[in-house]
Amino acid sequence: MVKNAVARIALLDRIMYFMGIAIPILTSSQVLKIWLSKNADGVSLLAWATYAINSILWVYYGKLHRKKPVIFANLMCFVINIMVVIGTIIYS
Repeated sequence: MVKNAVARIALLDRIMYFMGIAIPILTSSQVLKIWLSKNADGVSLLAWATYAINSILWVYYGKLHRKKPVIFANLMCFVINIMVVIGTIIYS
């Protein structure tokens, strides 16, 4: 029983690492749109700033609970989110 639980946790850890890479890559199209076109029309600064704050809070949570996949995934998301925020500030 314990061995099965450990295997499930390990699988979920691998999935979360994958998502920590996949989600920022998928979201990077927004970053590219803003930075390459130098235009942030229609981009909500409040929404993306909230996403960035959310990500950094999850990083802190992951550190407190020593959950590397949570830290990794949300650190990647934070970088992307903050790039959208900065681009929105510059190009709005």
